[in-house]
Amino acid sequence: MAGLIDYLPDADSLLALGPDDLGMILLELLQKQPGGGNFTKSNLEIPLWNANTPAYPYHKRMPVARAIAEAWQWLQNEGLLMVAPDQSNDWFCLIRKGAKLKSAADVDAYRQGNVLPVGLLHLRLAEKVRPMFLRGDYDVAVFQAFKEVEVVVRNAAGLPDDLVGVKLMREAFRPKSGPLTDTRR
Repeated sequence: MAGLIDYLPDADSLLALGPDDLGMILLELLQKQPGGGNFTKSNLEIPLWNANTPAYPYHKRMPVARAIAEAWQWLQNEGLLMVAPDQSNDWFCLIRKGAKLKSAADVDAYRQGNVLPVGLLHLRLAEKVRPMFLRGDYDVAVFQAFKEVEVVVRNAAGLPDDLVGVKLMREAFRPKSGPLTDTRR
């Protein structure tokens, strides 16, 4: 079975990765772990040092351990890994979401989804625009988002359907008398 050393043949390669990139490599390795889906961080770390190779010198043991710990923490923070409920605290298992990320396409979709978190979006944009964004149709997603904003502004301001774009926004937010202008200032 492949180990971390097969992905990152030397300590410097491992240390060059950020927690998210290393975390995704760890996730792939954890999905292949035998033993009923439970594992410890040692399952990934010990083989590096047991290989007894100059590529992983002893003086880099602590920086490598910390990098792996950061990536491990990132996996937990992302909701991909948790303490195994049927084991002691040193044992972990993948959360269902983590187990589903099997292919490079799954990982890419996951990462793109985190660029535009659904929690930050208005419900209307989350429903209509986010799927386009996740597919990589960025120009269409931006166009659709602006269209949705126009519809909401037009309806809130009670303006006619033929008013669009900059003209719509100027009319809706006219400084002294626009229907959506805050005139309390």
